Amino acid sequence: MIPQNQYGTEDIQNELLQIMKIFHAFCVKEGIQYYLYGGSCLGAVRHKGFIPWDDDLDICVDRKNYKKLLSAFAACDDLSMHQTIWVQRIQKKGAKAIGGYVPTLDVFVIDNAPDDPRRFKYKIFRLAMLQGMLKEEVSYKGFSLMNKLFLFGTHILGKCFSREKLRSWYENASQIGNEERTREVHCTNTSFKWIQNRYPADTWDKAVLADFEDARFYVPEGYDSYLKICYGNYMELPKEEDRRPEHVEEKKK
Repeated sequence: MIPQNQYGTEDIQNELLQIMKIFHAFCVKEGIQYYLYGGSCLGAVRHKGFIPWDDDLDICVDRKNYKKLLSAFAACDDLSMHQTIWVQRIQKKGAKAIGGYVPTLDVFVIDNAPDDPRRFKYKIFRLAMLQGMLKEEVSYKGFSLMNKLFLFGTHILGKCFSREKLRSWYENASQIGNEERTREVHCTNTSFKWIQNRYPADTWDKAVLADFEDARFYVPEGYDSYLKICYGNYMELPKEEDRRPEHVEEKKK
């Protein structure tokens, strides 16, 4: 169980931990290699569990294991998976919201980053366009005028096509570069800010088990270079004002 804490995330974290235990057992049984990703990987390394103010869980898989996951997931009796925009999300069957948010495990996919800089830019541009086309609601806060116009234009253009067609195009664009081994890889279904991050191709070649609360889950053996690219000095805690849950409002002290 997660100890009580000042950020009001303990109930959600308890539920997420149970989801992750079920998911881990399922992946081991089915021979699917996953890794904790993003803040979940950082939590495992820095906190041996959840970042205290975190209220979600992220995992990643390479394209081969992603296909295995989609193919085998029907055999996972206790969890359900659905796609929202371009991300697959896993929840307990019959799950109810806690603090207005249903505890969710997000699934991110690692694909090759083309060595040719022009081809990589082309891939990023296609993914950015398709993200704009897939969004049902668009927030323009914090964007420059040019980016606001881009978001508006792609959002309107996306209304001309079915969700199924747009998601099919997104899957195809995500796999540009996968036909050969590249020096670097990147996550193709995260937010646009993170899609452009490239990591050494061997980052997710080998998994190691890391302590996570009262369990052990997989992280990449090359987590150090990955976390440095994402967070810089990742062992340093952020300022107190930046320690906020993403999905639920912080409980009143």
